[in-house]
Amino acid sequence: ARVRVLGIAQDGGLPHAACSCERCEAARRDPDRRRHVASLAVILPHDDGRERIWLVDATPDVIEQLHMLRDVRDAPEGRVDRAPVHGVLLTHAHMGHYLGLAHFGFEATHTSELPVLCTARMAAFLRENGPWSHLVEKREIAIREITPGAPVELGAGVTATAILVPHRDEFSDTVAFVLRGERQTVMYLPDTEPWDRWEQQLPDVLRAHEVDVLLVDGTF
Repeated sequence: ARVRVLGIAQDGGLPHAACSCERCEAARRDPDRRRHVASLAVILPHDDGRERIWLVDATPDVIEQLHMLRDVRDAPEGRVDRAPVHGVLLTHAHMGHYLGLAHFGFEATHTSELPVLCTARMAAFLRENGPWSHLVEKREIAIREITPGAPVELGAGVTATAILVPHRDEFSDTVAFVLRGERQTVMYLPDTEPWDRWEQQLPDVLRAHEVDVLLVDGTF
């Protein structure tokens, strides 16, 4: 099992919409300076020889990010891949973290019961608001509610545990994910409030979950 970083930019990406700052202008001139919105892929081996991919967050850049996974996907030739990933883990309901779900809908990839793992509050947001509710009704995604603190099996001996973190929770709560494998444990932490607003200090959190590698969306 392994993880692959698919993006490191804030929700608006780089270059950012309607921004003429030095960095955005440089990224417009030079494609190598462009950065996708923060996201992670968890790539798991399988007995059938075909690897399984879980996305952590579905970003506005999901089209390019799926292309970045072509080397580990068993994609069909000459047509749309209706199952480009095995599932999606959502951290929260801000634009950079869930807008990409739209590309799994009828107008685009048109998946079938793609597992989407999220908290009960995030699940309610998706079920009760369009166009996300259409994905649920058409069974293009299958929401699986997860409980913070309870490990969920992803496959190949890897579990994902959601950890509540402080953030601007207008529509959903916000979680980090502790990804525990046979050899190492990785924690993926989305944008959050400043460290001094955490009830438990980050070093204590890392020790409690025996985290080996911390990946932080440092754009907050």
